[in-house]
Amino acid sequence: MRKKRLLTQDIEQPSHKKLGARNWKSGKQMLYSAGVLALLMGGGAFVSGQLPTAIHVQAATTMPSGFNQIGAIGSAPVYSTSNTAWTNVQKAVDALAQETNAEYYVGSKTSDGKGQAIGWYDGQTQFQKDGSRQTLGSLQSASPSDLSQPNYNFVRKAIMSGADGFTDSDYFTYIGTAGQPFAIHNVGQAFEASTGKFVPVGIKITVNDAKYYDGVNADPKDVFGDGYKLLATARNDGRGNITVGYVVVMTGVQAVDNGGGGEGGGSGGGTGASYGGATTGIPSSINTVITYVNEDTGQALPNNSLSVMKVADVDAGQAASLSDSALGYIVSDPTNVELKDNVLTAKNNATVSQNASNLDANSFIAVKTTNSFALVYTDTLGNQGQGSIIEGLFGTQSVTAPEPNGFLTLDKTVAQYGKDEWNSHYSFDKLQFQVIDKNGKVVKTLSLNAEGKSEKASLLAGDYTLHEISSDWSLIGQTQRPDIKVTIKEGQTTSISGKNLENQAVVGQNTLEKSDKETGIEQDGKAVLKDAKYAYFYNDDSTGSSPHKKDDPIKWADKPGAKLLAGEKVTSAVIGGNKVDFGDNVVIKVSEDKFQTALGNLPKGSYYAKEVDAPEGYAIDGEKHVFNITQKDEKTSNIITENVKSLEQVIKAKITLDKSVTLPEGQGGSGFNGLEFTASPLEGTKAEKVVFKTGVNPTTGDDGYAQQPLTYGDWKVEETKGHEGYDNVKPFYIHMTTDTEKDILTITASYHDDFSEPFSSRTFNLSDNATQTNPNGDDTVGSVTSDTPTISLSTIHLNDNPTTPKVPSIDIEKANDTVPNAGEGNDKDKANNAGANDHDTEETALNIEAGKTTTIAGRITNNGTEDLTHIKFSDKQLNGSVQVKNLEWTYKGQKLSTNKEGEFTTSDGKLLVLGVGETITETTGQVASLPARELHGDEFGVSAVGVTSGKTVGDHDKWYAKTPTPTPTPSIDIEKANDTLPSAGEGNDKDKANNAGANDHDTAETALKVEAGKTATITGRITNNGTESLTHIIFSDKQLEGSVKVKNLEWTYKGQKLSTNKAGEFTTSDGKLLVLTVGESITETTGQLASLPQGELHGDEFGVTAVGVTSGKKVGDHDKWYGKVEKSATPVQKIANIFLPKTGDSKSIMTAIGAWLVTIAVIVSGVVLNERKRHTLAMSYHKMMRKIRK
Repeated sequence: MRKKRLLTQDIEQPSHKKLGARNWKSGKQMLYSAGVLALLMGGGAFVSGQLPTAIHVQAATTMPSGFNQIGAIGSAPVYSTSNTAWTNVQKAVDALAQETNAEYYVGSKTSDGKGQAIGWYDGQTQFQKDGSRQTLGSLQSASPSDLSQPNYNFVRKAIMSGADGFTDSDYFTYIGTAGQPFAIHNVGQAFEASTGKFVPVGIKITVNDAKYYDGVNADPKDVFGDGYKLLATARNDGRGNITVGYVVVMTGVQAVDNGGGGEGGGSGGGTGASYGGATTGIPSSINTVITYVNEDTGQALPNNSLSVMKVADVDAGQAASLSDSALGYIVSDPTNVELKDNVLTAKNNATVSQNASNLDANSFIAVKTTNSFALVYTDTLGNQGQGSIIEGLFGTQSVTAPEPNGFLTLDKTVAQYGKDEWNSHYSFDKLQFQVIDKNGKVVKTLSLNAEGKSEKASLLAGDYTLHEISSDWSLIGQTQRPDIKVTIKEGQTTSISGKNLENQAVVGQNTLEKSDKETGIEQDGKAVLKDAKYAYFYNDDSTGSSPHKKDDPIKWADKPGAKLLAGEKVTSAVIGGNKVDFGDNVVIKVSEDKFQTALGNLPKGSYYAKEVDAPEGYAIDGEKHVFNITQKDEKTSNIITENVKSLEQVIKAKITLDKSVTLPEGQGGSGFNGLEFTASPLEGTKAEKVVFKTGVNPTTGDDGYAQQPLTYGDWKVEETKGHEGYDNVKPFYIHMTTDTEKDILTITASYHDDFSEPFSSRTFNLSDNATQTNPNGDDTVGSVTSDTPTISLSTIHLNDNPTTPKVPSIDIEKANDTVPNAGEGNDKDKANNAGANDHDTEETALNIEAGKTTTIAGRITNNGTEDLTHIKFSDKQLNGSVQVKNLEWTYKGQKLSTNKEGEFTTSDGKLLVLGVGETITETTGQVASLPARELHGDEFGVSAVGVTSGKTVGDHDKWYAKTPTPTPTPSIDIEKANDTLPSAGEGNDKDKANNAGANDHDTAETALKVEAGKTATITGRITNNGTESLTHIIFSDKQLEGSVKVKNLEWTYKGQKLSTNKAGEFTTSDGKLLVLTVGESITETTGQLASLPQGELHGDEFGVTAVGVTSGKKVGDHDKWYGKVEKSATPVQKIANIFLPKTGDSKSIMTAIGAWLVTIAVIVSGVVLNERKRHTLAMSYHKMMRKIRK
């Protein structure tokens, strides 16, 4: 166990970089370039299942002349040659090894002799390490009772006698367990192609298995399984070749002479005597793995290392097999080995000694491309009593080292997802890159693994082109990358990755075309295609960065991110009456122009679109519209799939008619066949007319039955072929409408073209194939689904009555605010027959608020039994001054015009024909605000002529309105101002002072400052600001202050100058008393106030009185006005004004002193200064002030 630990330490200790003995690191292999090892051995080779496989596979090789293929071991050819000299054999070795681009060439030499073949070099090569080995001679001193060590004499006989040649000074070690290695250090050199340098190498020999004969059982047994061990030793055979020997040590078993011998076997005639130490066994086979190790680093050479092995001494029935990955084998011609069970085996039991200088008949050569290979020696003849297995490793041959290489690695990504593939339809491992030299020759093909990486390839330095290929582009999901130029440099690794080796991912798109099953994209009935909504789903299971299961919804966030190409993104919808939020699910509403949805940037895979919300008027399309995005070729990055088509079934209503003719006097009736009804599409519904023809009911056998489907929309159904002597039935209208917020479809039948007052109605649930119950569907009678795209009405029973005479009749009604109902017409209506807004008499006149405009509405109705034409409308003013304006008549929503005769015409200029029951309406007429207490009266009239009878009929309708009379409240206001007319005030002596604005100077304190010598214009206004007209209006002007009076006062009313009678009352030009109505004014603009004396205050008061026309009450009002002129300043004041200091003057005190001195001087002198004196005084003052300032 101690020796075993020492051996383990020998392998795992750090490296000491010195020639002679180096430690190795186990368990690591690094990839470099390749080389050639000339390894010659006696024995055989075995393939271990744990060995690495070769990186390169040899292509077809052109061998030198004289080498003929005689068979193959696996895929490796076996050649024979009669010229066995190494100089000739080396040509074949070089031919097999050419273009392998190995990282290391083991045991090779350059043409100038550099390098070192594999062998034993005294003073350089060393078996194991000190402390993990002992000499064979040391066994002599072992204790005889120590059964853990073999008997020396037995070992001597097994490997130290005869040709084996081991001596007491040779070292050995024990191998106690399977997988335990031992080492032979510094056995030669390997050529590193990337640098052109040679590195020292050693051999690590790992014993994986050993078999022996126990002398009892015929079959060999496991050495390590039975608790025994191997003695392993190595030496220089004296010619520089390595000899390795193995002896089985049967630990714990007393040594007994059984006649065993060396490698060639024993006689079997032993004495049977016992000896000290453990006995040795008879080996059957030794299974080892030889690995070449870089002595500088302690690391195994890269797997891509080229070696040439000569297996020698294949004799005595030995079978010699090598691990796989050989490029080829070479044997001599003639040879003593043959292929048995795919293994080269000696033909006889003879023992030979091989020749190191050539390829003899008991050896063969294998060229391999692995840094480790298994060797196994097996005795195919059974127990021959041999005491050891001897392997001769010879190193006298070598090959020429290649030129220095560089390396190339590829690491491929995809622009859109890097290496994180979207799903299982994308891969790297079907991609390869051809490496093409400058002559256009493909020198290497690099395959990518699942991660997009290649192996590290060795290439001669130079320029190359990388060309991408694939065995099946449809599985890649990428486009082919353009060729790439690359330069390989000696000793350097060129890595191509990132954008330099980036491909484009293949994605796809699909367009869904929505159309009507019958009309394509043209409108069908009243149905609309533009609101159809489609959800998108996966149609397969897949893994990747966006894993999904079949029928999972596609989400906008799913990688790589679907793109909307046509249509509108939808986040919610009402489906089956329930609001559904789609969240991030891909749901698209079709485009309004082409009725399409289109979705792009989808990864390869299978998908389908399915309608989830049908548009108005259509049943849901329940089909899955599948499309597949598959790669077409290596060039196309966006796959445009064939458009899928969704055909929509328009909803149709099954209309059933039961037609009978009524017997006279209501005695009953009977179904009648052969009658026809025509359903015509109304405005907004696009469809062909549908004809119903009555016949026999297939269920009941009754006559008068007819049934037809009507496309979703609005229809007018009228009898177009009736029964003679009977009136056709009145037309009726079928109306279909959808409440899209509730998903409820309603169908009605009505006699009115506005579909009001239906006589038949049904509702249906629009399910959209939803599984949830429609919360709004309690009153529905059925559901519309993809399987049931129809609705129906209850059977409509129609009776033809005996023909009645054509009687023309017309009615006109006038009202306010709302359109009135029709009356009896033909001037037969009673007053106020049309309801609350019908004010046909003065007594029932509408009270209109003062200042308010009233809307006038009207209706003209054909309430007879005959169509009418030549329809004329008239409007006659009956009372008041305000007329009705803006009258505009419409028929079926279209504005009517009139011809020269005043007859209504349609937009095409033709006379209007008003069918029975049809109406004309007016809603835009207006009556402007009425004057106070005025009665408004107006009469609408209409006349028309029966189309069939030619009889003229007419009708009229009056309408009255008035403004309520207010309670009379007399009030008068007078305002006086200067320059501009004042506004009216409150009047009746209620105004506050200065109420009329800037020119209203009602007090002495606010008197107008009149410029001296200037005349002021005085204005005035008298206003009736009450609610009653006024008369007996008397104006007065009273002087309050001053000596100057206001003159030239002249009052006007509506531009006419007024006069006064003897009583001072205003009269008009005809001499009558003026009546001033509510809101009216009298104005005065000619009054003048002459210039006022200096310092005089002027005060004046206008006054007015009047009497209410109705109430007789007297009212009055007054307004004052003041003005004044400022007094002139005395000489002293003027001087003071000049010299008195101003606030803030910095020299105010000095200035004031000067001013007062001057003033005192003037007063003392008692002289009134003239202009010259004042000038002289001012000059003196200024001089004095200058002195004061100084």
